[in-house]
Amino acid sequence: GMSEDKARAALASFRATLPRQRLERLISVLCDKMLIPGFWNSVQLREQPVLHELEPGNGSRIVSGAVDLLLKDDAGLWRLYDYKSGGAAAHEASVRQVQCYAHMVRRHLDGELVEGWLVDLEGGAVVAVDISPETSEKTWKSLAKQWV
Repeated sequence: GMSEDKARAALASFRATLPRQRLERLISVLCDKMLIPGFWNSVQLREQPVLHELEPGNGSRIVSGAVDLLLKDDAGLWRLYDYKSGGAAAHEASVRQVQCYAHMVRRHLDGELVEGWLVDLEGGAVVAVDISPETSEKTWKSLAKQWV
């Protein structure tokens, strides 16, 4: 949770386009210090770019993305967070996106990636996503077939 002044500044460019009630709800969620447990005392990687070949090793197309937040705790364990607004947090495509990010980033971390989360910035909900290596790889392969 950030200060109210910082939250208002972060959302200033949306002031003219968002209804006031929605803007105030976003500010409230951004100020919630318990929205992402451990945020204030963990190693943080924000907007972390990730690249991955669709079919590693054969010069195939590269998929890119940006993980909103990776947190590393004192035990060396990593957690992945993806921020969403509106109804996007409840959409299955958002779950698949987190799983793909987990697949793409896992091999680059210096510790185990143990949790994935979707953060609904408007509703304040934080929803766990199954990012086990098996599930992440299965999702990746399923989507990669469509992209090739």
